[in-house]
Amino acid sequence: MASTSSPLGSRRATWAALIVTGFVAGALFGPSIATAASKVSDVFVTNTATDPVPVAGTVNVGNLPATQPVSGTVNVGNLPATQPVSGTVNVGSVPAVPLINEGITQSGTTQPGQTDTVQVFGNITAANFTSSDLASLILGGNNVGNGYRLTVSSGGQSIAQSFYNPLPITSVSVRCDPSNASACRWVFAVAGI
Repeated sequence: MASTSSPLGSRRATWAALIVTGFVAGALFGPSIATAASKVSDVFVTNTATDPVPVAGTVNVGNLPATQPVSGTVNVGNLPATQPVSGTVNVGSVPAVPLINEGITQSGTTQPGQTDTVQVFGNITAANFTSSDLASLILGGNNVGNGYRLTVSSGGQSIAQSFYNPLPITSVSVRCDPSNASACRWVFAVAGI
């Protein structure tokens, strides 16, 4: 008669083998796993000036709001002297500068090597300049480069200039020549339209 094995008996043998293998593995490897687990310590990540966390790649700041709240003091001393501006700039608080309608006359005294400037805005059709010593009248504006100059070469002399096309100006300056021994006493007049 042939022997037959019961399926139930082979399953019991398999389970017994697994249980024995588990006890043996636990006895052999258990102490080393416990030792390794006890060596894991807490990890702290710091990002200070002396110990920064390195960042690689590109940081997108395009999703930030247009304005950011700030507390404390903001140093802008390291910005360039000029900044590009887009949009609208409100200059409503800037004081008004006299416009040339019929004309302006101004007199004064300027030391040798010095320049006195008066801001005026308008289109002029004529200018007249008189000085006690060597001096220049400089009509400044966006359309006149370094300025349109009228120079008086000797004391008490006057010079006049008319402009067929009105000359737009933003300032009138008097420069007393540095070679003069004394201050320049001067008078200028500009006429506008």
